[in-house]
Amino acid sequence: MLTAISPTASGTQSTPTLPPDDPASLLQETTQEGPGDPSSEVSGNIIQPSASPEPTQAPLSEAPPVIPLAHKTLQLNVNGHSLELPLEKNNAVFDVATLNTEHPASFELVTDDDTLKVMLDSKTAQANEKTEIAIDRIAYNEYIPVTVTDGQDIRTLFIRTLNSSIPKLSAAGESQTDGHYYLSFTTLPLILKLNGAGEIVYYNYVEKELPAQPESEEADPYFGVGLWDFQKHILEDGSVRYSYFEQDPAYNKLALRGFAAGSHVVLDENYMEIDRVYMTDGDGDANAVEGHDFIMLADGHYIISNYELTLVDNIPANLVPNPQGSKVVAAHLREVKDGKALLDWYSTDYPALYALSEEGYHDFANSESQQPDYAHFSSMAIDPKDGNLVCSFRNMSTILKIDRETGDIVWMLSGRGDQFGMTAAQKTSGQSTVRYAEDGSLVIFDNGRATGQTRILRLTLDERAMAVERFEEFEIEGRYTEFGGNADNISGDVFCIGWGMFEGEAAALTEIDFESNKKLFELTLPEGVYTFRCAKFE
Repeated sequence: MLTAISPTASGTQSTPTLPPDDPASLLQETTQEGPGDPSSEVSGNIIQPSASPEPTQAPLSEAPPVIPLAHKTLQLNVNGHSLELPLEKNNAVFDVATLNTEHPASFELVTDDDTLKVMLDSKTAQANEKTEIAIDRIAYNEYIPVTVTDGQDIRTLFIRTLNSSIPKLSAAGESQTDGHYYLSFTTLPLILKLNGAGEIVYYNYVEKELPAQPESEEADPYFGVGLWDFQKHILEDGSVRYSYFEQDPAYNKLALRGFAAGSHVVLDENYMEIDRVYMTDGDGDANAVEGHDFIMLADGHYIISNYELTLVDNIPANLVPNPQGSKVVAAHLREVKDGKALLDWYSTDYPALYALSEEGYHDFANSESQQPDYAHFSSMAIDPKDGNLVCSFRNMSTILKIDRETGDIVWMLSGRGDQFGMTAAQKTSGQSTVRYAEDGSLVIFDNGRATGQTRILRLTLDERAMAVERFEEFEIEGRYTEFGGNADNISGDVFCIGWGMFEGEAAALTEIDFESNKKLFELTLPEGVYTFRCAKFE
């Protein structure tokens, strides 16, 4: 059972008030010094010299120095993450990187000091062995007590169940649909899993030293910060996997807003890391993936993406390319299985796509931009009907279907090259995500860059007649998301909406039934904290 302690008014960083019967409370105002200097004592017998001859005196044995408990540091591994607990102060409080309420937390005491006796939440911890602690609730006022003694002194420390760097979540309502919310953040190195009432079930806060921000107007202001695209995957054999994208600024140096390079981290059903997915097995920029989306088909079988600056000479003359060759940011999609690439698709292999790029993103002469992001891949999904890839390209306001066998473009939806006869009012503008609903319809989070009104579209396409068979749009009046965002059609007209980087003060996540026009659940974050996506998975 965890010890619940109420922080003082100054916040969670302050010393908590301990129960009166806790032995550590006796030491709250004092720090006991260790024993005196052992070098002042002599152990062993001194041999008195005889008159003659004088024997050689044996060296005196010295006791090893006794290190006071206050000068030691306790080393733990918590769910595979290292945690150091200095024993200088009694009642000190510490953060841990990750915890969850679904599986017992694994604490490993790393020490060769046999004088230490350690209790973790009333369980005796054995040196270099794992101790499992069940976490019933993750909250700001829930702590895991750690008691340490060397027989001479005692320390009681506390580990927060909720990392103090995680912002306050304000939840309203309670979802009546199955599943959990999976939140990833643009502005924090954090992923969260919440239940239908908004309570934290799992979190991972990746503490890291942030790099210097690129000096470019095109650069992302949150360069190197966020963890993106937290997902749950159920594989064909029933195995559960989780994944998220972690930025690594040491890789690709493109200073583009909405771009980050790094790796996709794969977790097992217990949230333990089992794989990191890169574009290649080599070093350098070409090794990195970018983080907009990730499809996991099986262990070792993934579809990944990257943005790559390249020099091309296949841009049509009417688009005014640089006569010596144009630098552009290519979208690169790769399907890889057991280390072998099954598909490599580059947007620059299809010259017709250049003309689809919208105003402000197609400086093919490189007169103002040395890295025009003319396509900006933003998400992908597998069409359940034929297994092909359907991808969103934000800066073309276009959705493409790509044949996974050949790489051929099967069709274009919306944008300047639309092949389905969409009206101007129906077409998307700077859309972020595409997903398939259970009934096979295509769900699009349309940011509405041209109108300033974000909406969710649900389309049924007749791919033989090349027509939109059913067109539905849903919106919450006044909501506009400039970057990011997503929508999942849970059932009927119920949608889970992640609002990404939105304007004004509003909720970050909304679950709403558009048929009754009633919100079922809503989550609000502090001002300036933005999510990348808020998805719902069963």
